[in-house]
Amino acid sequence: MERQRKLRRWLPVAMLAPAMVLLAAPVYAQVSLDLVAAEDSYVVQNDPGSNFGTTQELHVRSCLLSTNTGLKSPASCQTGTTGNPASDPARATGDEVVLGSTNDACCAWFRTRNPPSNVADSEVYRDFSFNLPTASVTIAGIEVRVSGYRTGPSRLTGLTFKIRLSGDGGASWTGYRNTTELERTDAEYVVPASGGTTDLWGGVWTAESFSNANFQLEVMPEGPAETGEQWKLDSIRVKICYTQNQNERTFLKFDLSPIPGNATVVGTELRATIKMPPIASRDYQAHCVSDDTWTQTAVTWNNQPDILSLLDTRATGVATGQMVWTGAALRDQVAFERFDAGGNGILSLRIGDAEEDAPLGCLTSFCSSESAEAAPRPVLRVSYTLPGFFFAGWRPPLNLPGPEDGWESGSTKPVKFLVVDDAGNPAVSGVNALVQIGASAPVAAALDDAQTGQWIAEIKLVGSGVQAVTITGNVQNVTPLAILVKSNP
Repeated sequence: MERQRKLRRWLPVAMLAPAMVLLAAPVYAQVSLDLVAAEDSYVVQNDPGSNFGTTQELHVRSCLLSTNTGLKSPASCQTGTTGNPASDPARATGDEVVLGSTNDACCAWFRTRNPPSNVADSEVYRDFSFNLPTASVTIAGIEVRVSGYRTGPSRLTGLTFKIRLSGDGGASWTGYRNTTELERTDAEYVVPASGGTTDLWGGVWTAESFSNANFQLEVMPEGPAETGEQWKLDSIRVKICYTQNQNERTFLKFDLSPIPGNATVVGTELRATIKMPPIASRDYQAHCVSDDTWTQTAVTWNNQPDILSLLDTRATGVATGQMVWTGAALRDQVAFERFDAGGNGILSLRIGDAEEDAPLGCLTSFCSSESAEAAPRPVLRVSYTLPGFFFAGWRPPLNLPGPEDGWESGSTKPVKFLVVDDAGNPAVSGVNALVQIGASAPVAAALDDAQTGQWIAEIKLVGSGVQAVTITGNVQNVTPLAILVKSNP
């Protein structure tokens, strides 16, 4: 009789349970997954054949260096194109005469009518050893400085030196450029007179043009055609003005296979830790690249992959800390590479300055995947959901309502419910369940290792009734699951 009374007392609950159907849309739990860069490296424009894939830093730099070689003197000379050599031409490979004075013994002597052919002396100077870098160099101008003076009768005027240049070993020459009229004591003359910062002498030049094998300079006297050594050349020096692109770019590669195949990507963040900030804030762009076959131990400026679509642009600021790229384009690219037939499960990115060749020369260094500490390493944070299972309404309990089956306050036995999806199919394991008791905030249900394949959630029984319970979640794997809702006093 006592057993029957207890059953009757709990009967209304059992009768109500299958009838209380509360339909709702699925609620999908969101999962965040941090993917550390599988490979990373940076490339350097002015060191285009080198690889930097094993360092603890990644670099992004925007720099157009404007500089020059400084004034260089020749180390050797030879008779010029007229066939008449100057007297002691090697004396002009140094600079020994004090400005404002004369010392004929330290100068090369030139004439405009040198017997027997009565043509001017000419001398070709070479081996200036400019040592220009060859990568990403643009020649901006050429400046020649001549030190010397004139001798002879004062009635003679218009005495100058004329200069021409060759960048191919003398196979071709520029037109002549003249100094201003020579003074009677040693002075320095700049050719062209305005300076050579931007003057190319009418030629087309590369860094290779100024190698010792290629660059030559010819000197000839010009003025009244009389006999006698009237032109004294103390020294001749050359300065090459040039710019060099010194941009640097970072490449990152992520393996997307840990993202479940049935996931829906809802958000992505590319996170990199700034180790050394730029001197002024720069905008850095994240592009996807055309080829995923590059490796961190082989990629260089020369073989770097081309970029495709722009995914996001962010400002660096001028402080250390995390820099984050995000947005719909990055999210969609991750989804394409992971799930689309045209993708390959690999996301390759290039991080570069939005405006390269900046005169400021701004450099930012990031921690690489080789960093000694794990936390600062480049990370792709992917947020996704999975096909959702939810408690589509009140379900009949699998055990009878009664004290022996966990329905009495204080019972340690679980009350069992079968959770199904909106199609009526049983849910599977990996449900990130939320349990809500009455109007209280939902709490996460924890997986009980002692109950393999089962979720344990707690419901507090009050009086003779069970308060409202809602369970929502997402699928993570395919192991069958029985949901246990455990009662407590």
